Amino acid sequence: MARFDVNIVVIGDASCGKSCLLQRLLTNRFVADSERTWGTEFGAKRIAVVLPDGSQRRVSIGVWDTSGYPRFHLTSTRFLAGAHAILACWDATSRRSWDSLRAWVVEAREQEPAAQVFLAACKSDLVERPQQAQRGHGGSAAPPAEGLPGTGSGSPAQSLGVSVEVEHWPSLSRLQQEEEEQEPQQQVQQQQQDERQAAAKAAAERGGGRGRAAVDQYSASTGASVLWTSARTGEGVLECFQTIAQEVLQRRWAQQQQAQQQPQPRQLQPARPQLPPLSGMLVPAAALLLGGPLLAAAVAKAALGDCFHLELHRGRLYVQAGVPSTGPPLSPGAVEVRPTGVPALGNGAFAAQRIPAGTYLGDYTGELLDRPAFFARYPNGVGDFTAAVDDEWAIDAVRPVGDTATFHPVHLNHSRGRANVRRHYARAARRISFFATRDVQPGEELLYDYGRAYWRGREQMELP
Repeated sequence: MARFDVNIVVIGDASCGKSCLLQRLLTNRFVADSERTWGTEFGAKRIAVVLPDGSQRRVSIGVWDTSGYPRFHLTSTRFLAGAHAILACWDATSRRSWDSLRAWVVEAREQEPAAQVFLAACKSDLVERPQQAQRGHGGSAAPPAEGLPGTGSGSPAQSLGVSVEVEHWPSLSRLQQEEEEQEPQQQVQQQQQDERQAAAKAAAERGGGRGRAAVDQYSASTGASVLWTSARTGEGVLECFQTIAQEVLQRRWAQQQQAQQQPQPRQLQPARPQLPPLSGMLVPAAALLLGGPLLAAAVAKAALGDCFHLELHRGRLYVQAGVPSTGPPLSPGAVEVRPTGVPALGNGAFAAQRIPAGTYLGDYTGELLDRPAFFARYPNGVGDFTAAVDDEWAIDAVRPVGDTATFHPVHLNHSRGRANVRRHYARAARRISFFATRDVQPGEELLYDYGRAYWRGREQMELP
């Protein structure tokens, strides 16, 4: 969960409206008979938020929709680690869903204490707009409009939506007769309206014991903001996730400001990656001046061995130096994926035992996407868990990112100054391999430089 600006995990009872909420956010559509969530579903979106300095900016959010069924409880709670925000949902018309919400909130804070918790009332249109709710959820429809004088309320012209021009006004006696006929119907309409208001009041009582007062009281006691949403009407859905993203970024900004004001303790400089001796670099430099690029490449290959590579791919010559292409494999259990303790980073990969320099850490595996498939999946051109092999192919590792039990290079966080891992590209084979550039001690985090292209447009979010 390290490559989105804001990571949000949605929890709550089954059938409380979580999946409909995510569908409305991603597709702006409401699916009345949505399929139940088996395990966890994922979606990503870029939304506009207002930063603490007053500027507006588009940020990327990743949303994990977890299943509320008991059989998937263990799997769902594993996604809480590393979340920036946890959205606990309940059905605004169900007392049972409201009673279960408290247990979800307690468990969320136990699993990820650093995450901000928000409360979302789903299906709030059933409470706030009883007339609209009755029409949209199987209740009796509103009475049909009265027909024009002289046409009748059930005329074919009205049923087809055709306007009818009346040539002669009815007489006064005819109007009085119609008013007398409408009085019983108006009484029926008033009775139906009273019944709908009573049903809405009962739904509000079922939603929170004592309605919104109980919800506000619980929100004040837990410090969790309440967000009222309706996936059916779309009301409050986008605002819900904008509020979450904005508060997470404001909290992150405040923590950064506080860290800058505090005196920084003296830190030991990490060991730099081992470089070839100076004599080994002077020979290729002299060869470049005397014999040209080809001779320099040949001499560099002889001097650096497996740490120097030339690859001609799709009409371009790629040069890689300082990273091997082969090495001893990683020992089982040598890397542990766990929370970093920094909300901005989420999970990270840590050495459980000493990892020697040159160790092969694994390939960046996932679904191979060509250029059309990539933009079909990510129309805005931003795939936070994708790694580009070249201009035509990319590897999408969105599925392995949630599996924290098994190490995958997608779990590696970024650092430019403390990097101890580098990538090796074999573009013709469409492979990206990762190697340790120095000895990594137990407990030390494995880091590599994502590159300038990844941070383009995200300069304020980049960590050292």
